[in-house]
Amino acid sequence: MKTILIDGADFPTLHLFLKQASIELEFLEFSSNIQSFENKINDLSWLEGVKVRISISNAKEFLIEEDNQVRKTILQILLEAMENEYAKSPIFVLISKD
Repeated sequence: MKTILIDGADFPTLHLFLKQASIELEFLEFSSNIQSFENKINDLSWLEGVKVRISISNAKEFLIEEDNQVRKTILQILLEAMENEYAKSPIFVLISKD
């Protein structure tokens, strides 16, 4: 299992989050494009079936400098990836407000 711990206070911008996500999830290339992130998070074939757990603490601070719609979109992408029954590597997302 691959566990990714995200402290929302450390990721006030989308760019910072996507950069860290690309490192942690071993994306072949970094992109600050939301659509690219969505495509990659729903694939993860390069992780060869390893289960992924993403834990976001301090969710009230997560992407705080972004428009509220950007924050909602990223959280929705993560939750939809968790429900993707065709994913090569299953994802579990835990979000904590404090």
